[in-house]
Amino acid sequence: MRTFILCLLIAAANAATIDTDFAITVPGRGWYVAVDGNDAAAGTSTAPFRTISKGAAMAQPGDAVLVRPGIYRERVAPPRGGTNTAPIVYKAMPGQWTFIRGSALWNPAWRSEGGTTVSAIPDAALFDDPGYVDGQTNPFRVASSAKPYGMDVRIRLTEAQRAGTYTTGQVIVTGVPYMQVPNQAALADGEGRWWYDAASGRIHVRFTTGTAPASATVEIAVRRKIFAPHLRGLGYIQVTGFIMEHCANQYP
Repeated sequence: MRTFILCLLIAAANAATIDTDFAITVPGRGWYVAVDGNDAAAGTSTAPFRTISKGAAMAQPGDAVLVRPGIYRERVAPPRGGTNTAPIVYKAMPGQWTFIRGSALWNPAWRSEGGTTVSAIPDAALFDDPGYVDGQTNPFRVASSAKPYGMDVRIRLTEAQRAGTYTTGQVIVTGVPYMQVPNQAALADGEGRWWYDAASGRIHVRFTTGTAPASATVEIAVRRKIFAPHLRGLGYIQVTGFIMEHCANQYP
């Protein structure tokens, strides 16, 4: 116990307040990230990086990656951890909205499928998160082990719902997650639904009445993880203040 207390005192003695806006004190330096930054920049307060991943690549034990408000569409995979007296800290600016999203904006050339339903094939380049054991970067090609968002688990599946497959993908329209259905026939059950045709690779979306596909803000989940190292066993990484969403994992 005495050794542990001594470590804390040493850390406190060596720490310095590096940024009052972020209200943070660390023994190392701060690496700054902003949506209008540049990963070729110095990572300083006046020349921030563009991605949190770049900050992660530079951060050493005792450092902090300080992220300004905005939306960051990336999978952050820290290459290293800190120590018990010098953790690596990832911190969003207090009181601000800072998102890390597993989705990408999607504005394809839609093909009409009748009524308010359209379809398109997502560009393979959108799925930019490699390194999975199964080798699959496209979450729409990964079968879900759970029922999708919005479906009551207590309801018995209908014949139509059983005759298909759910995926770990997501479709979000103007901030609203649409409901996934397992086959084309189930699109007829209501608006605000989508279906992935594994045979063609097309995502069929039934928009709500009055929503124009060409002008709607459509996002699709393209990453199966949002903040997760590729290396196992890293420790002393502190993450605070972020809103993480649209991850295409096994709990949709």
